[in-house]
Amino acid sequence: MKRYFGPSGKLSRTFPDYEVREPQNEMAKAVFHAIENEQHLIVEAGTGVGKTLAYLIPIFESEKSALISTATKVLQHQLLEKDIPVVKEVTGMNPEVAILKGRSNYLCLLRKEQFALNPLFKSKRDIPVWSEVKAWLSYTETGDFSELEEVPAYHPILTGINADRNYCTGSKCPFYTECHFYRARKKAQKAQIVLVNHHLLFADLSVKETNYGAILPLHPVLVVDEAHKLEDIASSQFGGTFTARMVSILLGQLPAELKLRHSGIFREILDDPFFSGETELKQRGVFSDEMTDKFLSMKPLFENLRKDLAGLEPEAFEMRDNLIQRITSFSSFLDKLQDTDFVKYFESNRAGRQFRSVPIDISTKIEQALTGNFESIIMTSATLSVRTKLDFFRNRVGLKEAEGKLLASTFDFKKNTILYVPEGLPEVNCEEFRPSAVAEIVRILEASEGRAFLLCTSHRNVSYFSSELRKRTKLNVLKQGESSAPGLIGRFAMEKNSVLVGSFSFWEGVDVKGEALSCVIIDRLPFPQPEEPVFKARAERMDNGFFGYSIPLAVLQYKQGLGRLIRSKEDKGIFVVLDGRLLSKRYGKIFLDSFYPVQLTRSIDKVKKFLAQF
Repeated sequence: MKRYFGPSGKLSRTFPDYEVREPQNEMAKAVFHAIENEQHLIVEAGTGVGKTLAYLIPIFESEKSALISTATKVLQHQLLEKDIPVVKEVTGMNPEVAILKGRSNYLCLLRKEQFALNPLFKSKRDIPVWSEVKAWLSYTETGDFSELEEVPAYHPILTGINADRNYCTGSKCPFYTECHFYRARKKAQKAQIVLVNHHLLFADLSVKETNYGAILPLHPVLVVDEAHKLEDIASSQFGGTFTARMVSILLGQLPAELKLRHSGIFREILDDPFFSGETELKQRGVFSDEMTDKFLSMKPLFENLRKDLAGLEPEAFEMRDNLIQRITSFSSFLDKLQDTDFVKYFESNRAGRQFRSVPIDISTKIEQALTGNFESIIMTSATLSVRTKLDFFRNRVGLKEAEGKLLASTFDFKKNTILYVPEGLPEVNCEEFRPSAVAEIVRILEASEGRAFLLCTSHRNVSYFSSELRKRTKLNVLKQGESSAPGLIGRFAMEKNSVLVGSFSFWEGVDVKGEALSCVIIDRLPFPQPEEPVFKARAERMDNGFFGYSIPLAVLQYKQGLGRLIRSKEDKGIFVVLDGRLLSKRYGKIFLDSFYPVQLTRSIDKVKKFLAQF
C-alpha cells in the first residue's frame, strides 16, 4: 500500500496537499490482507487517520465486489460524491458504484398521483412545501428525497408519497417499470460497490432470515463504517414493532368481503385505549402479563385472516402477497412475546403507542447474519475501544476471533487541547447542580466568546440550559429542535459567538473545523438510563452490569462527544466535563484512560489563559 500512501505514493503525486500518515498506510495494509485472505478485521482509527481511503483503496485493488455500510445517509453521499471519485482517480479504476437507501427515502409514483388528485394539507404551511415538491418532480431522475435539501424526510407530505411497503404492490403496480426504489435496487444488483446504511443492511439480513427474498445483492466483502452504532441498529431490525395503526392500514386494504368479515373483530381489540396510548400508563415500560394476553388474543384472528387471503387468487387481488407477508410479521411479533430471550416493551409519543420486542443477546444474531453472508468483514470507527481494548465491542457484535487494530489519532491533543473539570460543583443528581452549572458555563463561554457545543444527556437539560443562557448572555444560542440539524450546524459555523445546545444527536456525526468550534462542554457522564428496558434486560444478564455494560457504553458515548472538538491538525480548544465523578469516582479513570492523552486542569484561570492564545 506504500505505492498509494507513501511519501512518493500516488496520493502525494496526485494531490499536493495530501499528508502522509503511517497509521493510514497500516490500516490499508491490514484491510487488504483481510480481504485477500477472507478474514475479519476490527479497526479503531482515531481522528485524522483517514480511514475512508484506507478501506476504499484496498477494496478497489482487490477487485472484489463490496457492500459498504454507514450509520448515516450523510456519509453515504460523502463516499459517493467525494471519496470514491478520489479513489477512482488515483487507482485508474472505474468500478460501477451504486447507492441504495430504505424505501421511505424514495418517491412512490402511484401515491404521488393519488395525492396530486386530491391534495390534503394539515396546515397552510404545507402548501409551499407541496409547490417545492412539484417543482422537484419535474427534474428528479432518482426520486431520492435527499435532493430536497430544505424539506425534512419526515415531513407529512413526503411520508404521504414515499415508497412505504404497506402500500406497495410490487410488479403489479402500473408504475413498476418507472419505480424509483426498484430502479435503485436494479442498479445496486449490477454494481461492484454498493453504499448502504446500517438500517438497510440489517433490514436485508432480517428479511433473508425469513426466506422472503432479499433487498441487497450478495457480495464477498462487507465494510461497516461508524461501526459503534451497529448493536443498536441491529437490535431494532432483528426485533419487532407493532402499532395499532399498522393493523388499521392493513384492514383498510382488505377486499370488501374480507373487510366486512374481519375488521369488526380486530376493532374491538384495537379500540382499547391501551393500544392508542390514551391510558394512564407511563411513557415507557416493559410488558405485563395482562398486556401479553391482550396481544396473544389476536393470534387466531391473524391466522384466520391469513388463510382467507391465501384463498384468493393473486391476479384477482394485487395486494394479496403484500398483506400475507405483513400478517406473517405480526404473527412473528406475537410469537416473540413468549420468548424469554426477547425484552418486550412499549413507548408512547405523539404518533401513539409503539410496542417493541428486541433480542436480549444480539451478538449471536449479528455474528450469524454477517458471517453467513460475507467472506470478509471490516468494521471501523473512531470509537470502539475501552482502555485500549476492543473486547467489549467484539463481544457485542459477536466477532470474537476477528483481528483487532488500534490506530491512534494523528493530531496532537496534548498540545492543542486541555480538559477542564470545574471544582466545587454539586453532585450531578442534586437539585443545586443545574443552577451552579449554568454559572460555570457562563464563565467558560465568556472566555471562549461562544464558539461552543453544550452537549446534554437529556432534552430537559437542553431546554433548561438554552433558556438560562439566553437570559444571562448575549451569545447566539442555538437550540436543538428549533431548526433542522444541518440548518443549526450551518448557522453555528457561519454566525459569530454561537453556542449550540443539543442532546445525543449532536454527540456524533457533526464536523465543524476551525475556530468556529473551540469548546465542547458535556453536562454529565453519558450513562444509559438504568430503567431503559433493553439496557436493563441486558445488564441484568451480566455478572456486573455496571462495569461490564453501563460503563463501556458511557465511555464510547463520551469519546464520541469529546471527538467533536478536534477535526483537523490546526484545531485547538478545550474540553469541559461538568460531572465531578470523572475525578471523584474510581471508574472515572476508565473514561480518562480511554480517551486521547490531554492536559487536565481544574483552574478556570488556566482555561482563560489557554483560550487567549487563539
